[in-house]
Amino acid sequence: MSSFIGSETSVIDVKGRITVPSRLRKGLDPNAADTFTIIRGFDGAVHMYPLDEWRRFADKLRRLSKGDDEAKAVFLLLSESAHETTIDGQGRVLGGAVL
Repeated sequence: MSSFIGSETSVIDVKGRITVPSRLRKGLDPNAADTFTIIRGFDGAVHMYPLDEWRRFADKLRRLSKGDDEAKAVFLLLSESAHETTIDGQGRVLGGAVL
């Protein structure tokens, strides 16, 4: 299970790529497969979840949304901006439509 605390401020380059800090790359669980799901948060910031953590989070939201219209709305809002991307050789990910 990948687990991180804190936040990072990154610059998005002209091609829409975000550099993943080395401390985050080193902390990735093999189940994340060097892949992140990037979403646009309600605060307007870009949020990155290692693939293993995003799947766990999305599964939890799906279960909650079965009987809760508010939870369903949150899940749909987060999912519509979700973009899965893999770290390239220079430690960057493509932000895609989230940006």
